[in-house]
Amino acid sequence: MWQLIFSRYRVLLSRAGWLLLPLVSVLGLSTLGNNANEVRDWLPSGYPETVEYERFQQLFGNDEFVLVTWRGCDADDERLAVFAEKLSEARVGGAAETARLVRKVSSGRTVLEQMQQAPLSLERDEALRRLQGTLIGRDGRLTCVLLWLTPEARSDVHGTLAVVRAELEASGVPFADVCWAGAPVVNAELDAASARSMSRAIVFSCVAALGIAWAALREWRVVLMVLTAGFYSSVLSLSVLRVCGVPMNSLLISMIPMVYTAGISGAIHMCNYYTEALRTRGPLDAAIRAVECAWLPLALAAATTAAGLLSICLNDLKPVQQFGLFSAVGIGLSWLLLVFWLPAALSNAAVRGRSGGESITAGDVEAGDAPLPLFWVRFGEFIVRRAGWITVGCLLAMLVSIPGAMRLQISMSLLKEFREDAEVLRMGTWIEEHLADLTTCEVAFRFPEGSRLSAFERLQLTRRMQAECQKLESISGALSIASFVPPLESSAGGAMQRAAMNRRLQRQREQLRESGFLGVDGGDEYWRISLRLRKADQLDYNQLVQRIRARAGELLQGDRADGVEVLCTGVAPVIYRARRSLVDGLVLGLGTDVLLIMAAIVLAMRTVSSGILLGLASLFPTLILLGVLGWLGIAINVGAVMAPCVALGVTVGDSIHFMVWFRSGIWRGLGPARSVLLAWRACVRPIYQSWMLLGLGMATQFVNDFASIRQFGMMMTAMLTVSLVGNLVLQPALLASPVGRVLARGFLKRGGAGVVEQADVPVSS
Repeated sequence: MWQLIFSRYRVLLSRAGWLLLPLVSVLGLSTLGNNANEVRDWLPSGYPETVEYERFQQLFGNDEFVLVTWRGCDADDERLAVFAEKLSEARVGGAAETARLVRKVSSGRTVLEQMQQAPLSLERDEALRRLQGTLIGRDGRLTCVLLWLTPEARSDVHGTLAVVRAELEASGVPFADVCWAGAPVVNAELDAASARSMSRAIVFSCVAALGIAWAALREWRVVLMVLTAGFYSSVLSLSVLRVCGVPMNSLLISMIPMVYTAGISGAIHMCNYYTEALRTRGPLDAAIRAVECAWLPLALAAATTAAGLLSICLNDLKPVQQFGLFSAVGIGLSWLLLVFWLPAALSNAAVRGRSGGESITAGDVEAGDAPLPLFWVRFGEFIVRRAGWITVGCLLAMLVSIPGAMRLQISMSLLKEFREDAEVLRMGTWIEEHLADLTTCEVAFRFPEGSRLSAFERLQLTRRMQAECQKLESISGALSIASFVPPLESSAGGAMQRAAMNRRLQRQREQLRESGFLGVDGGDEYWRISLRLRKADQLDYNQLVQRIRARAGELLQGDRADGVEVLCTGVAPVIYRARRSLVDGLVLGLGTDVLLIMAAIVLAMRTVSSGILLGLASLFPTLILLGVLGWLGIAINVGAVMAPCVALGVTVGDSIHFMVWFRSGIWRGLGPARSVLLAWRACVRPIYQSWMLLGLGMATQFVNDFASIRQFGMMMTAMLTVSLVGNLVLQPALLASPVGRVLARGFLKRGGAGVVEQADVPVSS
């Protein structure tokens, strides 16, 4: 088949590829300017927690706000009123006919004034006490402005925040003194950091790949073809994003260097086969020979890599799903490029074969006996001689790592995505230290239609629940309807006051709904308590929710409270649930990867034992690395969780190449030990060259602005490094051990007639 394709269409394939490269490049690179990061994408759909949170938002409105404060912003600052008035009149596009910028503006100053006026008539100190930890700072003076944006304003957070900044300066507030926070602010910073990170990823990846490729290959035409193949692969994957209308986000950035370096890794294998074959063949025959040797290992490597990427699509987070899906598509397109275009382009590029002092015959090339540095020759012979001890040592290391891997911790704090010196992080930290904690948890009582509790009794129950919540050490502040009503009398003399309060609550029902603390669904009423969480990234939300429900259960005892339910929701519980999903997804993804790898090897090698062996070797780097992290107590985040599944698929390509050459040696009657050395000579150079390009290429992500992508790069580099040990130590040792004899018998049974197993010849220098 390959003879027919390349003898007839070699020139056409080469020219078509070069002609399409500029078009694909323009289409793919245009994706880089289309960034869209949305915090809500990190809330997985389908969870009961997410459904409950969406229901809560339908009742009380979208709770995404921008909190704005500045140094010296106390309740007596006249600039608060000026700024609030300007924002109330601001428009999205600046023109009078456009939509409003904000649907509601609230400030500590206006709320404090309302609480001091009739009918509440609270003393200033009492009003400040009630608002402290939410709208009033820890010093009892600092306050803020809350802006609830319209849907039109949320669709353009960059333009919206520019208007807010302009209105602040117009109100006499220097922006250097301003601190702001909220989901829109995080979204805007994610977009800006994404753009910076993409440019860095491209520059550092290209520079690193150029230097490493030259150091490994030392032939400028081959280096050029390898780098072109990697670039072509990455812009192809970006073009798919453009065609599908999917914008770039903070996780998809990792797709660029990953597909780029994976394409380069495959190109190195293809170029090694081609340049070795070019010693004894012409360009056309060398291209055909290279494809015949490389297409199956590359196909299996691409399939297992894509399977590893698709396995993380089982996760419930939308950005993770997009990364897995489109990276898998990019890997598939890269395989087509490497198998059809690259050999054709090589044969037309006047690439020279390897130079060397030794005389290389056709038989040497066919046998994989290309010359190696003496170090690698001696190292391979040492592994074969000490195969048993090496195998036992590696297996013991895997067993010790299992308990550590089970202790692995995962973090999902979005603010921790940024570097420690990031402006958005600095502002958020300042606000939490001086004003209030930013993470919220929502509690609501549902009073069903026909409930026997009066409005006054519902208010009293809400107040008691708010007081109980504030006793919890993880709660730093709370607001509810009870925060804005006079103290409730409990004596009989207060009966008239309670009756008056009942009437007042009924009259002001619509105003209470507009305040955001009362929700109505048909005949059911929801009374909301908004809690601020202290040290949210260290909380066990499941335990917190259980404690809140237990306190509510104690308060709801009695016949009159029949049918009353308590709801606990908010972004924090949903994120906690998503974090647990990441752990489950990691285990499921790794299990799926290993099974697919084993199945692919069984189909390719036609022996079950080869699949089991390679599955065991594939687990080696994952267990070792996760075990070390678990034993050291190092928490990983979303990006790092993806790395094991991806690296497992990427590195299996080298294992497959090694296994194919080992089988070839067995079929030639070399015996297990000699077959391992045959595979060693054929594969050691591409394996360490691939590590140099993949591992060190992913190390360029260390400079990324996002913690997830930095950890993804670090984990990938670490995984690929440990995989290098697995591919060059554990797998050869396994094949040279008695396990290799079992495999050899299986290969011989399926290798065809006339294959005779020869006795092993002692390995010596």
